[in-house]
Amino acid sequence: MLRACILDLGGKWEGHLPLVEFAYNNSFQTTFGMARYEALYGHRCRSQICSEEVGERRILGLELVERTIEAIDKIRPREGFQYRFQAWRFSGQFVSTGHIRTIIPLLILWFIWTARNDAKHRDIAMEPRRIIWRVYHTISLLHTGRLFRHIHWRGDMDIAPMFGVIITTPSHPPPTLVFWRTPPVGSYKINTDGCVKDRFASGGGIIKDSSGQCIRAFFSFYGDCTILEAELRAILDGIILAQRLGLSVLWVESDSTLAIHCITKGGGPWHIQATIRHIRHLLSLDRDTITHIYREGNQVADLLASEG
Repeated sequence: MLRACILDLGGKWEGHLPLVEFAYNNSFQTTFGMARYEALYGHRCRSQICSEEVGERRILGLELVERTIEAIDKIRPREGFQYRFQAWRFSGQFVSTGHIRTIIPLLILWFIWTARNDAKHRDIAMEPRRIIWRVYHTISLLHTGRLFRHIHWRGDMDIAPMFGVIITTPSHPPPTLVFWRTPPVGSYKINTDGCVKDRFASGGGIIKDSSGQCIRAFFSFYGDCTILEAELRAILDGIILAQRLGLSVLWVESDSTLAIHCITKGGGPWHIQATIRHIRHLLSLDRDTITHIYREGNQVADLLASEG
C-alpha cells in the first residue's frame, strides 16, 4: 500500500504514513465484519485533515494545503525539539544513560503521544494535568521497583522529593588492607597463580622462607586448558618443587577461591579430579595450610604465570 502511494502520488514515503495508517485502520475485515479500529474502539477511525476555524468559508485546492502548513509552523519551534532535548539532557556533567534528565523528557513525550491518540481515537480531551500526573506516577513506580540507582539522580538530588523519591547515600565498605605475610619460622610459603591467554594456559609461583627470602621461582606452560585447571596445576607444581627441595610444613596461597574450595571441600568438574587427588596426597591438611590471598598481594606469582 505504501509503495502504491509513492508511485501514484510521489514524494517521500514518510509523508504517506498517515494516509496508509488511516486506510489500514478503516479496512474492512471479513472475520470481524467490520474494520479493525471499529472493533477495538467502537467507532470508525476519523482523521483530522485541516487546522481551521469553524465557519461558513470553504477552502479548496492548494490554498487548503498552504493554510494547513502555516498552522503547523505556528506550533512547531523554530530550533526544533531535538535541539531543546539535547541542550537539556547535556546540561549536567553527570548525565548518562538512565539519568533522570534523560527519563523525564522521554516520559513527557510518551504521555503526550498517548494523550494525543486518546483525543484522536477515543474522544478523550487532552489535559496537561493528567500528563503531568502520569509522569510523576511513572517515576515513582520506577523508584519503587528499584530501577533507579543513586547515580541516576546525581547532580539533581534536590528534585527527587518532588517525585516522592527519597535518596539515601550508599554506604561504601571500609578499605581492605592487602599485604603479603611471612610464614612462621620453620615453614615455607608457596604463592601460585594460573593464566590463560589466547586459549593457552600457563602457571607459575614462588617459594619463600620465614624471612621472606626467595628460595625458588617457577613457571610452566600447560597448553589448552581452563583457568581453574591452570590454577590447580600451578599449586601442584609448587608443592612438587618444594618436596624435591626437601621443604616441609608448607603454606600454599592462591588468589583463586574456587581452586582452594575444590581442594579443601571437594567438587569441581571431572577432568580436574585427578589433579585434586594428587594435591591432597602430597599436601597434609593437618600439618600444611592452604589459604586465599587477594590478587594485589599475589603479584609476583601473577607475573611468573604470565611468563609461562
